[in-house]
Amino acid sequence: MVNLNSLSTSDKILYAAMEIISQEGLKGLTASKLAKIANISKSTVFHYYKSMDDIPALVLKTLYSEIFSPLEQVNYNSVYDYLNTVGLTSFSKDEQQRLLYKAFLSLYQESMHNLHLKEIVNICSKEFALVIYTQLRALIKGTIEDSQVKNITQLIFMTLDGICLHYLINGNQQEALTSWELFITALIKHYNLD
Repeated sequence: MVNLNSLSTSDKILYAAMEIISQEGLKGLTASKLAKIANISKSTVFHYYKSMDDIPALVLKTLYSEIFSPLEQVNYNSVYDYLNTVGLTSFSKDEQQRLLYKAFLSLYQESMHNLHLKEIVNICSKEFALVIYTQLRALIKGTIEDSQVKNITQLIFMTLDGICLHYLINGNQQEALTSWELFITALIKHYNLD
């Protein structure tokens, strides 16, 4: 977990919420638990966040940034290079990465039952899809119509979610990486992306 002592109080609360959500799901998120993990008073939680209902949406936005921003900051040589990096990042054994993904997928699942979270998931998903699309568009060597690149982007996004979910449940990194490798190799070959 992130060293909470080095963060602002509002960030301490968000990262404490990520930890709770990753371990117990959204149902485990309480002001008392937040206060204990962030080492602050319960009243301080409500000083920064007027309602506990505000916190999951802010956590989700933070998670998208934490998970996907690093992928934008690298220059890639090929579609394979990019998608391989996405897989290595997504199926990391690093406990901090796993915590982020567990919290993310927990909130992602919760968005099926929470309209406010669903709106944020939809916005963030569109932003992430644009990141993937833009990277693919820049790296694809052949001529492929934009509509097809958008379809490929959705396929990548959905497959990544599924493999990541299985990885977090069963913990088998090699299985996840092998599945991702098979997927990206077949995808690149089928659509002649490199």
